[in-house]
Amino acid sequence: MKQWMLWAAVAAIVTVAIIGTVSHQVPVRPRTDRAEGDPLRLVSLSPSVTEILFELGLEENLIGVSTACTYPDEAADIRRVGDMGAPDLELVQAIAPDLLIATSFRDTEMVRVIEATGAEVLLVDQGCLDEVVDSIRVIGRAAGHEERAANYAQGLRARIEEATVTVPEGERPRVFVELSPQPLSTGAKGTFLDDLIVRAGGSNIAHDMGTPWTRISPDEVVAHDPEIIIIAYMMDGDTQQSLERRVGWGRVSAVRTGWVIDTIDEDLIMRPGPRLVDGLEELGDLFRRYREQEQQ
Repeated sequence: MKQWMLWAAVAAIVTVAIIGTVSHQVPVRPRTDRAEGDPLRLVSLSPSVTEILFELGLEENLIGVSTACTYPDEAADIRRVGDMGAPDLELVQAIAPDLLIATSFRDTEMVRVIEATGAEVLLVDQGCLDEVVDSIRVIGRAAGHEERAANYAQGLRARIEEATVTVPEGERPRVFVELSPQPLSTGAKGTFLDDLIVRAGGSNIAHDMGTPWTRISPDEVVAHDPEIIIIAYMMDGDTQQSLERRVGWGRVSAVRTGWVIDTIDEDLIMRPGPRLVDGLEELGDLFRRYREQEQQ
């Protein structure tokens, strides 16, 4: 994911956390202008929802996606209908979907406005890994692929259980995931990012901060002394040297020992879709290698 897109996603997450979201899960009723037997026409306003629909084999039903829907590559061939949480209503009305699926809207009145065009709206919760898996079942049921969705969700659940490790608190590496440098931000308790870190055997230094998607001061990072720092965006220049130049960060354990990681695909830990499970497995391997090194 390009850096501007990641920052935009972080900003959207923070905005939703401040203004709240709408919960609106409904059964799908056919449009009055839809002929019996016609395939369900779907619009996705969330990258994670788009990935789920492709995994369920519903890509042919997708007639519109948001500008943030960049995976898989085939999503680039689908009409863009606006930004995440802010669709082009005239375009949505013109293409006449049966069902529009999203994770949140910036405007809480958006659901009513979209429904007035004749489309049904389904909002799914994806705040943690369990909710991501549950959302697959919800989407599959709404789109008429309940059995396929249930099987896929069951497979993901098995992988999650296998990748979730039990590590004593004193043996968990202290982890800081940097989502953006200005403002310096990260994820705390109540986010899928924190869920990943904890399940993978790490200790999130921001776990107890009050706001789920939150800003954190450079001094707070230094005070918590993370043993692993993960940079979840494309940093200009040499990552290690960039952190060393920050005031006081040369004393941070991760910077001193070279455990600054910038090679993890940020989509695997920052997009709340099926690939979060890949991110969980990758983080688990990273934390295991750190523990093994410390035990030598």
